[in-house]
Amino acid sequence: MLFIIAFQQMGAQEALGEVKKMAYGNPFNAGNENFINLTNALSDDQQVSLMMFDNWKSIEINGVNNELILIDSANYHMEEDKFLFVHHGGLYELYPEKIEFVHIDNHKFVNLTYEAERKSLERAYFEVLVDGDYILLSRRELVQEITNTSPLGLSATREVTYVLTEKLYYQSSSDRRPLEVPRKKADFTKIFRRDRSELADYAKGNKYSVKRTEDVISIFNFYNSMAD
Repeated sequence: MLFIIAFQQMGAQEALGEVKKMAYGNPFNAGNENFINLTNALSDDQQVSLMMFDNWKSIEINGVNNELILIDSANYHMEEDKFLFVHHGGLYELYPEKIEFVHIDNHKFVNLTYEAERKSLERAYFEVLVDGDYILLSRRELVQEITNTSPLGLSATREVTYVLTEKLYYQSSSDRRPLEVPRKKADFTKIFRRDRSELADYAKGNKYSVKRTEDVISIFNFYNSMAD
């Protein structure tokens, strides 16, 4: 589900409180610079921010070197693919390469390098849907669609809408780089190293579709349970 929040409302959310990493109460503290960057405010013409959560949430950040940061109020900006928070009028982002994972409102995010379109390697946030021997990840992206209209011969107007798309990826214990989950049955079971026939029977018996996220979650959970 998409939640849309007017950026002006963030003023009322001037609610970082403080960054609680040991004695670090100042976002400009040298220790916090490894994680935090003062970024530009959203552009003036972008009056609506596309956030994942309808309310700003407290988050727990685990750094790659086992650092722990707690932030009182933050949100995930799906268009920018960033975790943002506001403090004394400044808009801050978290350096993704310094983060192992983020917990926010019962969701867990990791930042990973993956093979994007045209075989380029990019970093992005993924939500962890299933953890275990085989990890199921969700990569959400907002695709901007612009429609030009010219009613009754008047000058054209531009209507901008966003479409939320989702792709599923997986990691195995032998390959930590995220790979896209196949959406064809014949290819889907091949990603698993063992128990493929049992997995196929389980999916068929429950009438699961590899094109439905909730069904793929159930299949991954079942596979991991067989490994226990």
